[in-house]
Amino acid sequence: MPVAVTELEGAIQLYPNPVSSSLTLDVPKGWVSGVDARMVNAMGQTVWSERLSPGTQILDVSELPDGVHLLMYEDRTQRVLIQH
Repeated sequence: MPVAVTELEGAIQLYPNPVSSSLTLDVPKGWVSGVDARMVNAMGQTVWSERLSPGTQILDVSELPDGVHLLMYEDRTQRVLIQH
């Protein structure tokens, strides 16, 4: 029986951080229905959004400006530092 994302422990693992071009996101396998994620810049503007499936995803951040961005999903927020 699938478990709701909010009931699962753990978070999306992301690396490397800081990142310059490709950010790897490891979405927990237990999140069988996936998760809606978005990245916002320091001004709160959404610069990327996607529904992520369980497993490893590669996100191209080479076109995003340098600085701190926030990866947001469910009720969680993780900081990502982009440095080119």
